[in-house]
Order: sequence, then structure tokens, then C-alpha cells
Amino acid sequence: MLASGWEYGMDSKMAVQIVNPVGNETDEDVILWEKGTGRKWSARKDHIKFPLVTSERSLMVQYTRSRGKPKLVLLFLFLDTQEYLDRFVHLYESRVEDNDYGFSSAHYSNSSFADGTLTNRWDKEKLWFQKVNFTRNSESVIWIHSPQHQVLPGTPIAEITYHLDNCSLVDNGGVIESHRDSYASANVFNWIIWSNTFANNTDTGFSVRLPDTYDLLSSKTHSFRMTENRFENNTDLRVILDGYYAFANISSNNFTDNWAPDRFGILEVAGMEKHLVMERNRFFTNWGQWMIRTAMTSHSLRSLAAPIPALIQYNYVQFNHFIKKVEDYVDMWPRSYAIGCFGSQKMDVHFNRLKNVLLDFELVAGGIPLRVEDSMNVTYNWWGVANEAQIAQRIFDVDDWNTYTMARYSPFFVTEEHFINFWWNPSIGQLATADHVEPGIDDLKGRMYQSKNLTLVKEYWPEFPHYLKPFRPYRIVRDLTIMPGATLFIQTGVEVHIWPNVRILVLGNLQANGTLYDPIRFKPINTTEYDEIKGRIGTRYKRSTMGEADMEEEEIEGRWLEGGGPFIRQLEEPARRILSTTRKRNRRSDVEQRVMEYIRRKRAAFDRKRADIVYKQFPALRRDDPYYQSFEIRLNTGNSTRGPHAGFIEALNATNGEVIPLCDRQFTLRNAMVVCRQLGMETQAAQHWVTPQWGYDPRLRLVKTYVEPRECRGEEMRLDECPLRLTGNDSQWMCMDNEHFNYVHCGMNKSLSSEYIGNWGGIAFAHDEYDFDKQTTKDPSYIQYTEIVGGGHGHNDSLQSAGLQLFFRSPVINTVNITNSSLNAVQVISPRDQLVLFNVNITDNKGHGLHVLTMNLQASGPASADAPLGPLTLPYLSPGMINMCAATKTISVQGRIILYYKYDSRPVDCVKHFIGTGGRKLSFRILKANFYSSFVDLGRPDALRVYASATFSPAFLLADFRAPPSAQDLYTTPEAAFNFPSLSNTVKTTMTDPLSAEQLALHLRASAADGIYGFIAEVVALPGTPESRTVNEVSLRASRIEKNDQGAFSYANTGEISPSVIVEDCSFSFNGIHLYGNISSSMQAVEMRLHNTMQLLFRGNSLVSNRGGLLIAARSASAVARLNAVVKNNLFSRNSNSTAIAFFGNDYQTVLLLNNIITQNYAPYFETILVESVALNATLNVVSNNTGLHTVETRGHTRVAQDGHTFIRNVFTDNLALGHGHQYKEHYGYFPDDPKWPDEFNLRPKRQVLSQSGVSFDWWTHVGTETERYRSTILAGSSQQHFTENVFNNPGNDYELTTTKHTQYDLGVIDAKNNYWGYPGTESVAAGKIRDQGDYSALIRVDFQPVLESNQTLVDGECPGGWWMIGDNEFKSCYLFVGAAATYQRALEYCESMDAFIPYLQAEDRRRLPLSRKVDDIIAATDTDLEKTKEFSGLGDTPFWVSSVDVPSIQCGILKSRSGQLMFRNCNGQLPFVCERGAQAYSSPPLWRGGVLIAIIIVAVLAISLFLLCCCWFWKSRRRREDSIERKNMLRASMQLQKKSRQYEREKQFESAWGSSHESAKGSIATTPHDTLYQHQPQPVSGPLSARSPTETVHTTCSDSLSTDQYHYQSRSELYSSADYRSPKKRGSKSSNNPYAEIPNLTSYHPSKPGDSAQDDESGADCVTCITEVVIVISMRQRQAAAAAPVSAIVREKRRPSVTTFSSPVRPAAPTPRAAAATAAAPMTIHDYRPQAAHQRVPSAPTYSQPAARPAQPVQQPPAQLQQQQPFRRENLYAQSMPRRPAPPPPPARSTTNLRGSQTSLSAATVSSLAANALARSNPNLYEQPLDRSPRKAGVPLFAPTAPAASRSLVALNAPSEVLYRSGRDVFRHADEDEETLVETSM
Repeated sequence: MLASGWEYGMDSKMAVQIVNPVGNETDEDVILWEKGTGRKWSARKDHIKFPLVTSERSLMVQYTRSRGKPKLVLLFLFLDTQEYLDRFVHLYESRVEDNDYGFSSAHYSNSSFADGTLTNRWDKEKLWFQKVNFTRNSESVIWIHSPQHQVLPGTPIAEITYHLDNCSLVDNGGVIESHRDSYASANVFNWIIWSNTFANNTDTGFSVRLPDTYDLLSSKTHSFRMTENRFENNTDLRVILDGYYAFANISSNNFTDNWAPDRFGILEVAGMEKHLVMERNRFFTNWGQWMIRTAMTSHSLRSLAAPIPALIQYNYVQFNHFIKKVEDYVDMWPRSYAIGCFGSQKMDVHFNRLKNVLLDFELVAGGIPLRVEDSMNVTYNWWGVANEAQIAQRIFDVDDWNTYTMARYSPFFVTEEHFINFWWNPSIGQLATADHVEPGIDDLKGRMYQSKNLTLVKEYWPEFPHYLKPFRPYRIVRDLTIMPGATLFIQTGVEVHIWPNVRILVLGNLQANGTLYDPIRFKPINTTEYDEIKGRIGTRYKRSTMGEADMEEEEIEGRWLEGGGPFIRQLEEPARRILSTTRKRNRRSDVEQRVMEYIRRKRAAFDRKRADIVYKQFPALRRDDPYYQSFEIRLNTGNSTRGPHAGFIEALNATNGEVIPLCDRQFTLRNAMVVCRQLGMETQAAQHWVTPQWGYDPRLRLVKTYVEPRECRGEEMRLDECPLRLTGNDSQWMCMDNEHFNYVHCGMNKSLSSEYIGNWGGIAFAHDEYDFDKQTTKDPSYIQYTEIVGGGHGHNDSLQSAGLQLFFRSPVINTVNITNSSLNAVQVISPRDQLVLFNVNITDNKGHGLHVLTMNLQASGPASADAPLGPLTLPYLSPGMINMCAATKTISVQGRIILYYKYDSRPVDCVKHFIGTGGRKLSFRILKANFYSSFVDLGRPDALRVYASATFSPAFLLADFRAPPSAQDLYTTPEAAFNFPSLSNTVKTTMTDPLSAEQLALHLRASAADGIYGFIAEVVALPGTPESRTVNEVSLRASRIEKNDQGAFSYANTGEISPSVIVEDCSFSFNGIHLYGNISSSMQAVEMRLHNTMQLLFRGNSLVSNRGGLLIAARSASAVARLNAVVKNNLFSRNSNSTAIAFFGNDYQTVLLLNNIITQNYAPYFETILVESVALNATLNVVSNNTGLHTVETRGHTRVAQDGHTFIRNVFTDNLALGHGHQYKEHYGYFPDDPKWPDEFNLRPKRQVLSQSGVSFDWWTHVGTETERYRSTILAGSSQQHFTENVFNNPGNDYELTTTKHTQYDLGVIDAKNNYWGYPGTESVAAGKIRDQGDYSALIRVDFQPVLESNQTLVDGECPGGWWMIGDNEFKSCYLFVGAAATYQRALEYCESMDAFIPYLQAEDRRRLPLSRKVDDIIAATDTDLEKTKEFSGLGDTPFWVSSVDVPSIQCGILKSRSGQLMFRNCNGQLPFVCERGAQAYSSPPLWRGGVLIAIIIVAVLAISLFLLCCCWFWKSRRRREDSIERKNMLRASMQLQKKSRQYEREKQFESAWGSSHESAKGSIATTPHDTLYQHQPQPVSGPLSARSPTETVHTTCSDSLSTDQYHYQSRSELYSSADYRSPKKRGSKSSNNPYAEIPNLTSYHPSKPGDSAQDDESGADCVTCITEVVIVISMRQRQAAAAAPVSAIVREKRRPSVTTFSSPVRPAAPTPRAAAATAAAPMTIHDYRPQAAHQRVPSAPTYSQPAARPAQPVQQPPAQLQQQQPFRRENLYAQSMPRRPAPPPPPARSTTNLRGSQTSLSAATVSSLAANALARSNPNLYEQPLDRSPRKAGVPLFAPTAPAASRSLVALNAPSEVLYRSGRDVFRHADEDEETLVETSM
């Protein structure tokens, strides 16, 4: 192609643009090149360079295509010489006003999206804003955004330039650059900000985050140039440059009168280290926590040979303020400062003028050092004062926090120089130097190079007491560093009081030698001391006061002097006048600014309600503005045991009111701390889990919005203030299942009482040298009888400190108490000599109690693949080791160094370059690793890469260590805490070990994660030599580790040969906190992760009431380094929420579990004892009353053929196994491995039958080989197991032994012969208790025959299993020896929990010697080969707790096992003990043989037959007796009738003879046909015998010789006289099949008053109202039924007599003689209709007694009060007109007689009264004559009734029911308050 034509005699050019790009379905391409220059362009590969402009007239074009259809279209343009293509957007002299966003842009890293959408990318593009006024743009002036992309390899990198030139930005938001491709981008950005004005902006800032280039070695880099700009009167101003490596020039800017946001400063440079030039800037009268801050967290791969330059020079930073004029400085931490340099890059700070008296410090040197002596160059500055002591106070460095870098500030200027002037020369100024000042014993702080001695110093105070002792304590107000060669001696009884955050670092020696009764104490400072010291130290702590004139001057000078104006007088007068005028002006502008700020805030609040326009214009983008993602959070506590301090995190979407759960799988500890802070809780002891929430189903609860994941730094106040975590996988933070929810526990920061100010940092022992060859050989330090109280919170962070820390040191630790630490108590990292911790008390700490990590490094060319993988428990700052992100990048190696990195909540790139001294070759290996696995790399995979060159070229890559994706869930859930793989399973390497080269360059790229992730590695100069000093033994003896919130003791090691471990006679109790479900603050109380450890002795320890018990996980490189562990004489009791004992190995380890007591442990989500890939020998253990998935579960196979699991003479009683799996979820496949039943389940109908426990029927019946779902005591996972002489008695479990699926490694069967499988001990019972191959062919077979028929051979006498007997006859008792150490009170409590007690012995007790000998025999019989060695030998004469009367009251008794001596000891000591309980007689159970069963059946048949015969005989005898009585009564009745008949005949003859003068006599004996019917039936006329006097006369009485009842009969003529009797209108016949139904029963005897018998005799012949039956129904619920029941049905009841109760509040009036006689002649029968349930006890109540007959008296009405006590109400059931008659007397009074039966006699007088009452109320006209009060003769009726004599009355008695009186068809109810009785009467 040729461009023809020219202009001004110059050649023309061509421009080429792509109109239609190439497609992926074709390979077409166009190659363009210039012949003269040789430049080439490809339309496919260099598309971002189009449009291009040639430099020549001609252009060669080559088109190629071999497949696909052509799509490429190119446009060629002719250009004259002066024509050009504009490659940028230029906005010139414009105004951008009143917008949400002044300018918005988006930049892409790919040319297209996944959906085919094309993007515009240019090689070089620019956006140029020149002389533009940005005004009132509320959200931001410029908002730049980049979406997230998966950048393809080979993508060209584009350069994008933003240029702000002479612009005005007033009343706006900020300038924001945010990218979602921050971890991998194909763009680099160049910022040019020159000569702009930023004024009066609110909520503004200049936030630029530069993205990482996906090619870390790209030659194109970012740049940031901010020069000659003016920032004035801005509110919430924060200028921050963050992100990837860049060249940054921030120069000649003026920052005046700006206010930074809370907790922030004015200018900050962060992220990866940068080539920084910051000079000639002015910072005047600004407010903020800092003015200039650099916080570098990453290294660049560039320039390893020399540090990347970073200069802060020629700046004026003056008169800025943060604190108020009357506020105190803060010495313990850098709250506010002028310049702060932190992190991984050192700064050179020179020629700056600093004077900021209202800031706490002028400079903070916070870099990460390699050694304490590392320094940062801050020389040649003017610090505002000329005194070196004051300058030292104004600098915060290693002398304040010994984890910081030393600030080398000498020489310094003593005069205020004009550094910023270009004509100024350093030689003009006056310099001075400073030397280190050695601290004194009264003011210990900083570096201490000389030895000192702290002794008791008496102090006399005017006011006493302030302290417990009259001795002045030593106080430490800043960090103390004891330098190498110096020793701090502390004498007996000395107290050292330490200020909060202050830490003691011992690089030399510390010798604290206290005594038992006068210990040394390290304590936090208390409030009394604080108030006293605060007023004595002067201006350093208390601001000086000013005069009134000064105060008036300060008020005039405006807002700037709010911070502390008296220091203005120190300025020169001209400068003072200028500044004063400026401040006055600023005061006015401040008022205006506040008004405008209020208006803008109101307008912004209104504007935010509108739609986001930018979001509409860019729908593919997600907003990064924190406002649009602001939310409130809460904790869903559920059933949390910690109340509001623990729960699942939920966010509230204020827009739609939706509650959103958080399911961020990458949630970190720093996030949890921010959540706790937002909720107003404490943060330092926060914990978090990713755990299931089974009550939440995302398929049912659809959430419209989710909270994007956050990446908090831990300092934010709210979760929505944290930066977004740029993950591209939505499944990692959206709730897509119910197994990944964020659970947070906000623990308490402070573990002290309110009298102390706060926790201090603790004591740390370390070496200053990081090279092992330079470290000292012997450690003379020791701490004895010392208390360390309230430590663990150093430098405002509890994660990097502990109460006591040992780094590569082994001081003597003897009788030390470490209590009330803010987090962790003791951390021991790689001791260099034997470590002995004796009598250590670690209690009441908020974190972990004791952690030990050992490293014995012998080899020089090791294999990293064998390094163990596990959680990293190092502190963040570990002196003596090299932090991967330390500021120094190039390190010379002489011998051996240790390198480490511990993840934190920020992504980093860290680099180290190692060079061997003398040209020696270097070797590298991983010692311990737990790499984090990012779910989506997005260009940033977590990896540690090792190179053989400092160029980091892929050609020199030696290894690439990273974790596979399967490791991403390690330690995120409680169950995952048991995973313990080796590094070979989790790390990928590109080359095999060893890794060695002339030089090694390491590059770590790590994401944000928790601190449990990281690595430890070593670099050795070859040829390497083994360590001269190795640790042979780590022992923990006679110690108490109790009440630690996050666990008691953890041990881990690495290296070729690890030390032996002894844990003996220790108490681990009440460690960990149960929070919710299976979530606890610790998973195991004792956790030991061993690597190449050969010997472990865990003996005589008690683990009681912890969260979890003992975990031993061992990895061995080979069978040579196999573990031999002994776990003996321990007590595991009442531990919960995790396994009581867990053993993990890699098929080489052996464990002896001997004579332990495992009881009352509760873990519904875990096994009680778990064994995996370890050969276990369990002997003489007592396992009882435990609850878990299984009591014992074994997994895996051993590689050693002769090893296996052995269980001998163990006792398993009363354990409860719950089984694995979610029992409510059905799982199908009964025979999954049987080819005969491929669709077995589908062939059967699906049943949904639920048992009482709610478990699906199908769930149980379709188990198959998933036998872990069965409720079995033991789940055997391999065939290499042997069981013998064990006792199994667990009735709550379905099986005692269940096997798993048979595999190719299971060559034999499980030997389970000679065991007792429970009552009765038969083979069939054993077969039912075992599920194996006999039940399902796919399982492992168990050989269990023969079985023990009884456990008599396995127990001692009459004692339970594991107990033994001493004594005989009535003096025998059972004893249990508990070899675990415990205090006397703990021993007593445990014995009581087993229904036992501690033996009570006397000096001459005959049980003393047998008891001691038995304990000694047990100890001797259980000695192992390991214990017979010198290192592990036990005590010869073992004492144990007993009770005795010969012991003083303040002591407790002990008994020696060998000598039998009875002695005493302090009750707080820890010793074994013995429990005693009474013996129970043993009864041998019957054996269920065939002959025995037949005999039992025959005996049972004979007994039943005999019983039936007896019943028949009894029934027949009773029938005969009844017949006999009936015949006698009939004879008597017949004789009486004959007698009456004869008398009647005689009277009739006499009447006929005497004539009509005796008409009245005829009426008295007249009969009717109806009367004739009754003349042949005997009628009872009297009530119970007790109703009359013993002397009364009865007409006819007969008794049966077989009965105690008496009967009285009269003829019908005697009952009714002819004058009174009227025939009824309706009369039903009455019959009874039972001849004895109307026979009254004998009741209690009540003698009558004198004279009653005569009246009874008189009234015997006449009757007014005849009551023939009374029926009483007790049941209230049967009232209506009883009222309507027919008389015949009631009479036919044949129940035995029962107790019937009557009650009446009113005693009835005495009846007339005629009425009494008539009543006495009435027959009565009482029926009880209460349900006659078996063994039902009927409550007793008093009965009515029949009143004795009295002389005739006029009938009177009862008094008014009695009528009120017995109210009646009337209910007419049947309308019947009857003559009116006066009301009858009230019911009779109660009696106290109590009988039980279905029939009870009632007094005739009583029933007469009731009947009369009923008749009177049913019809007042019943009596036709008024009441006659005159006396009447005997036999004359009182009333002449008009109602039928045979009418019925129904009476219901007893409260709270209603009493019913029925006469004829009328019913009356009477409410009584006692009981219920229904009385039915027939008249």
C-alpha cells in the first residue's frame, strides 16, 4: 500500500483501523509492516494498537487464511504530514456541575466478554481534563472502574493515562479508582495531577488503587504524579495510593486546614512497595491521626540487588493536631503522628521540618525488622525541639514497641531550617548528635544493655493501704528489651506493674527467683497507680495550663487552636501574625463550610433515593461505592450458650427489609473482629466457624440479594466499610446449601477485674540472631515461683502475644502461674534444649493455655514432601525467625535460618533472596505447611515458588508449593479439625527434592485468610551440619491447665528426629466453651500432632469437663521412626462435644491404652474413642456411661502385619451409641454391592413408616455396608482386631459389635472369643449383639465362639467391673483406683458422681495395709517397657488421697502405696485417689436352656389350673350360701304372712261381731289387690342397724349365721294404713332377679338418745311417704345418664359394697314420730356408679347417718342463714300439677362413716327427709293441709299426701356438682362444694 501525495514537500502517511475484527472460528490474519523501520502489526494479535499511523508512505500487507469464512475488514486512510489521530479524550475549559458523578469510565482487560460482546481496548489511551471546573458533583468527580476478567495468557497490556491539569474541584465528592480485576489486569494506569485546587469538598478523597498486572515481570508499570496541587478546607479528606508497584512522585503540594475522616489521616501510600519520591510538601493546620503514612504489605519482584528507593524529604509538617489542648499524650501505642512508616518497605526520611505538639508523635518507625538492631534512616531532620531527650519522646520506634524498627535519628538539626528553599544548603544548619540512654530501675523502658537488679524497696505513703504490701512496685510504662549480654535479676517478693500493651522482650537473660510464700509477681497497673503517675511525670502525661489572656487569644485565633494553642508563642512573630490571620479567615470559612456541609448532606440524602444512573449505564458492573452496599448486621443466637455474644451472622437489607444470612466460605478472623466491633462487643478473643445451619433451607428461603464478601483488615468499625474480596465465584459467598454459614463468637478482651486498667503484653524470650550458628549455646535464664497475671495483649493485638513466650530458648520454668491472659497464656517455639515445665498453673485465660512447637533439624538435604500439614500456631511476630514479608529482601546465610509466613486478612506478594556466604550452595525445604487454597485463582493463585535466580524467570523455577482444591475446607468446620494429611498429599511441586542452588529466590503470593494457614521452612548453607543442641525431651509434669477458653494444651513438632514427650500428673479441666450444636471454642482439650516422634507417655492425667478430650495424631516418615505411645492411668470424664480419645496415624504407630477410666463423656456428633490407622492395645479400661456416635470406632489398616487392635479385659457398660448419619434423611440401597439385587429397593413399595423416635423405616432398613449408621458400641473397620475377656453390657445399644465392609486388605476375621456379651450369656444372645458377615455377606466376619456365660470370672467378688473388693462379711467394700492426678475436692466430686466416696481410714484401720498393697500391685502390674527406662520411670511409693480423722482440718489425708503410711498433705495438691462403694450380693442369672424352659412351662400350666379350680370352688360356695339365706328368709316371710293372715281373720271376725263402731280400725287394715301383691314379699323397713338404739324394739328380726347383716321385715299392711294409702294412678311393676338386691348392709353403729326406741315402736305401723329405693351415683360425668336411667337397670347392679359419701351443710330438722316411723320402714339401696378401675383408690368422705327418732315437735322452717347455706334451684323436666304442700325439712346431716362398694344402705329417716324435701319443692300443692304444729297421737299421719305414693325422686349430692331432686317429673339441682353423689328414690 502506498500513500500518494505530499504537503509542504514532506511525505504523507497512512492510518489503518479495524472495522470488523477477526473471528475465533477462522484463522485469518493480516500482517502489516514497514520496510524502512521493520515495524510489524498483526490484526489478530495487536488489535489494541489500532488505529495505527505509519511513519512511511508505503506499507506492506499480507493476508492469510486456511480455514473458516473471512470476517476481517480494514480501513486505510490517507494522512498529510500535519494530520494526526487523536488517541485521547480532551475536556478543556469546561464546567461539570450538579451531578452525581462528574465523570465515569470503565476499562477492560479482554477484547470480548464470554457472551461475545466486543470491547474497545487501545494500546495507549488518555483522558485529559484541562481547566475544568468540577462543582457540586455529589458522589464523585471521577469514578473509574474495571470489571473482573479471567485474563488470557499473552493478552497485550494497555496504558491508560488520566491527566488533571489546572482544574478546580470545589464542593464535590472524591476521585475514586476501583477495580475488580485488582489481582490480575491487562492495564496499567498513569496518573498526572498537576496544579489543581481541591477546596471545600465534603466526603471527599483521592482514592487510587492500582491493579496487579497479570504479568508480574512486565516492563510496563503504573505511575502516579501529584505535584503542585492545593488542598484546602476539605472535610473527610483522605488521599490514598494503594495497589501494585508504581513510581510515585508526590511533591510540592499544599495541605492546609483539612479534616481527615475518623480513624484516618491526610495522605497514605499502601499496598506493594513503590518507588516513592515525596518532597517539598506542606502540611499545615490539618486534623487527622496522621499526616503522612506509608503501609507497605508486599514486595515487588524488581530490583532485589538493592532496595527500591523511597524518600520522604524536604517537607514541612507543622501545627497539625489530633488531640485537644488539655488532653494527655498516649505513650503505649502510636495513636497519632506526623509521619508513619510501616510494613515491608523502609523509608529514608531527611531534611523535614516537624513540629506538631498536638500529635502524640512526630515519627513512627513501624517497619518489620529482621533483628532488633535493624534501623531506618531518619537523620537530618528538625523535630521541633533541640533536646535529644525530647526528640526521643517524639519518636516511636523499637524503644516503645520492640517489634518495630529502630529509628536512627542522629544527627539532627537543632535549628529550624528552610529546607524547602532551593537555595538552602545542609551545611548552613546546625547539627547535634544523640547517644543511647541506659534506662534506670525506676524507669525501665527501651533497650537495656547493662544488667540490673530489682530488690524490695520500702515506700512510705501518706495514705495506706494502696497495695497489699508496704513495698513500692517497679513500673514499666514502655516496652523493655533486655539486650544480649544483659541480665535482669528480680529478687524474692518483688512486684512489677506494667502498663497496658507493654511487652518485655528478653534477648539476654532474666532470672526471677521467688519462693513459695513470697513469689515474684508481674501484674498490670491498677487505677490507683495510674492516677498517681499521671500527675507526676509532667508534660509527658499532662498538658500545661494557660492563663486567661492566653485563652482569650486562643479563642480569637480560631478552630486550629482547638488542639493546643499555647505553643503558638514559640513561633517567630512574623510567622505568628501570618498564621493568626490565616486562622481567623479559616474560622469564618469553617462556619460556611459546616453550613454547606449540612446542605450537601441533606441534598445527598435526598439524591440517594434516586436511581443510580451510572449503574443503569453500566449494567454489567457491580457497584463498589460502600454506601450502596451498606447494611446492618445481627447475630442469630438461636440456642447459643453465650447469649448475644455468639450466633449466625445475618445482614439486614434496609431497602427491601430482607434478612440475609452470610455464607462466606472465605470469612476470616479479622472479619469476625469487625462484626463484633459493629455489634458493640469486644474483639480480641473473637472466633468464627463455617458450619451447617440445618434449620435453614436455601431452596425454601429464596434470597433476592446477598452481601458480597468482605476482606477486613481488622481496624474497621463496620463490616460494610471493609474492602470487597475480589472473588469471581459466587458459590463461595452465596447460600446455596445449608452447610456453609458464618458463625461468630465475640469473646471478652479483658480477663481482669475493674481495678486494673488493662492487659499488658507478656514476657518473651528470644534470640536477636536469626542464624542458628550465631545463637548462644546455654540458657542461664529461669523463672521460679513467679506469677504472670494479665498478660497477652501486646501492641493493641492479642494475636501476636501471650503471657509467656519462648522462641528458641529453654529457660527453667518451675512453679509459675500464668493466669488471666487476654488470649493465649504460654507459647513455646522450638526450644534449643530440654524443655521441662513443672508445676505450672495456667488458668482463666481467654485463649489457648499452652502451645509447644519443636523443630529438631538434622539433615541438610531433606525432602519437603514429608513435612506435616496442620494449623499454624505461630504468633504473627516471632523473633529469631525471618518473616517472609520483612522489610529486608536480600539475606546472607551462614548456617541455618528458619523462614515463616502466617496468613492475615490481606493479599500479599512477598519476596526473599538468599545468598550463601563464601559462595556456598543453599538448600531449601518445607518443615511445616498449611497453604491456603483459593477457590478461584483469577490470576492470583496461592503458591510459594522457589527460583534459582533473582530474575524470577520461569526458566529458573525449582518448585511450586501450593495446596490442591481439596484442601480448601481444612479447619473451617468443627469436623475438619481432625484432618491431618501430610504435605505430600497437599502440595504440588514441579521438581523433586532436594532443592538447592547457588542462590535462592522465593516468591510467595498469598490471599487473605486466617492465621492457621502459612508455612515454616528452612534455608541451609551447604554442606550443612546438624544442630549441635537438640531437644531430647519435652515434659509437662504436675501442672494444672484449667478454664482456658480455646483449649488447654497443644503440641506439634517437625524435623527428622523429634523429642520424647511426657505429660504426667496434670489436670486439664473446664477448658473450652460450648457455644451451639457441635460448635465449641475448642475441639480438643489436649491436642498433640506428632511428626517422627518415637516415644510418648501420657500418664496419670485427668481430663474432666472439657470440650473434647485427647487427640494424638502422628505421622512418621518410615517404620523406623514409628510412634510408641502409652496412655495410662488417666481419667476422661464429663468431656463433651468432641471425642474423648482420638488416635490418628499413617499405619506405623502403636498406642497402649492401659488402665484408664473413660466415663460420662457426652459427644452426640462424635465418637467417644476414635482410632484411625493406629495399632491400638486397649487393656483394663473402664468405659461406662458415655454417649457418642459409637463408643469405639476403628478405621484403617496397619502396614505392620503383626500389629492390630487388641481389646483385653475392658469393661463396656451403660454406654449409648447414636449412630452416624442424618437419621431423618432416607438413604436407599439395601444391597448396593450384591449383583443379585441391583434394584432391590425399587422392587418394593416405598414405605414412610416412622417409629416412635421419628426415624424413617426406610432409613434403618436400607443400611447396607454403611454400618456406621447402626447404634453399636464398637464399630470395627478392619479384620486385624482381637477381643478377649471383655465385658459388654450396654442395653441401650442395638449391637455391641458391628463390622464394616470387607475390603481386599481384610484377609482374616475378627477374633472375639471368650467375651461376655450381656445377660444371658449365650451364643444366641452374642449373635444378636454382633452384626457381621452372618447378617450381610459384604461385611467382615466375627468369630465370637465360645462366649462367656457369666461375667463372674471378669469381676472381683460382688463388685462391678473394674472395681475390686477388700474385707469380708459385713465389712467388705468395693474400691476403684483412679490413677489420674486431682485435688482432694475434685477426687471427692468424682467419687460422688459414681455413687461412691473416698475411703475413711484410721491410723490402725485394718483396711489400710490391704488397700495400699492392692494399689501398689495395680501400679506394678501395669508397668510397661517404656516406663522401665530411666526417662519414663514412675514414682516408687505412690501416694493417693484418703480421708482420715487423724488429719488436721486444713490438710487432707494421703496413703502411701508401698509403705502403707497414713500422712497428710495440702488439699490443693494433685494425687491419684481411690473410690469406695458398698458391695452388692451377686445372683447368678438362670441359664435359658431347653429343659429349663419346659419345666417352667409345666409349672406355669399347673399353677394356672389350680388357680382356676380355686376360683370355681369359691364361686360355687358363695352361690350355695346365698341360696341358703334366701330359703331361710322365704320361710320366715311365709311364717309371718301366715301369722298376719290368722290375725287378720281374727280381727275381721271381731269387727263383724262389734259392728260399725270400729270403722277406723277397718281402714287401718284394709287391703287392695295391689296390696295383696306385696303381702308375699318381705319388705325391709329399717336402715342400718346403727340407726337405732341398742335397746330399741324391732318387730321381726332374723339373721343368717354366715352373715353379719340383720334384716327386718314387715307385711304390706303394716307399711300402709287404710286411712293414709291411696292407690297410684300409674304403677309400674317392680321386680328384681337378685333376691338380695334390697338387703341392707351393715354400717357403722351409732347409739340413739334415750327415748328413741319408744318412738320407733310407735311409728312402726304407719307410713306417710314410702321410699323403696335410693340409688347414689358418684360420677359427675354420669349425672345426666344416671338421672334418666330406669329403676330396673339400677336395681340390677350386683357390685360389692363401696364407700359412698354424703355431704350437707345443714342438719335436718327432726321428723315427726309418724314420719320417722314411716321412714324407718322404707327399704333403701345405694348404688355407686363410679368407674371400678383396677387398683383405683376412691377418695373417702363422710356418709349420712340416720337420725334417731325424737318426740313429735311442730315442724319449723330452718333459720335464714341455714337456708342461704343450702340454696336450691328448680328445674321442671315434666309438667305435673300437684297440690301445694309446705316445703319439707332440709337434707340430713353428714356422718363420718366411710365404706366402699357398689351398694350401700341409707337410713330411712334420711331418705324420708330427702324425699319430703324433693316433693315439697317439686310441687308446693303436694300437701293439701297446712302445717299443724300441735302434737298428734302415734299412728296419726302428719300430712295427707295427694301425690302417688310410688312416684320417684332423684337426689344428687356432693360438690362441686349439682344436687338433683326429682319428684315425679320435676328435678331440682343443689350445688354442693365437696363431692358428687346421685341419689335416686322410688316412692
